[in-house]
Amino acid sequence: MFTVSAIESPSSQPETIGTIVLTSELSTSKFGDEALFFKHQRMEDDFDLKPDWLASIDRKVACGMDCVGTKKPTIEKGCSSPFNNTHVQGMMSTDSVTV
Repeated sequence: MFTVSAIESPSSQPETIGTIVLTSELSTSKFGDEALFFKHQRMEDDFDLKPDWLASIDRKVACGMDCVGTKKPTIEKGCSSPFNNTHVQGMMSTDSVTV
């Protein structure tokens, strides 16, 4: 279903770290509806651990905005939307949709 890739640092090449496959038919479940949760990690958390990464990237290209740093922005001082034509729009040609 999916090939999972990761990079060790902003300057490294993607490396396949696993695959997600279906071994049975999909079904609904109370657990999936009420307990399953995927947490999205903020990129600022990565940059806080590895601040030298900020110097190795073009923030506008890599993150969609040039105000990225080591601390998440507050609502009052937050960055503008990363979806303002500064980054790739839409799906990648390698993305697929399962209906």
